Amino acid sequence: MNFLIPQMMPMNWMNLYFYTLIIIFFIIMMIYFMKYYKMNKFNYKMKMKFLLFKW
Repeated sequence: MNFLIPQMMPMNWMNLYFYTLIIIFFIIMMIYFMKYYKMNKFNYKMKMKFLLFKW
């Protein structure tokens, strides 16, 4: 664990900023994907109901 600390926690603010940006971007993408997936499911159900109603 001692030899991992200098690699994981560098005293370089640009590296830290870069890693935080990647993490934030990943979280946003996950949230967006979940919302999009739920919306697609909802739209699919609505379309199916609409088609059944039409028939």
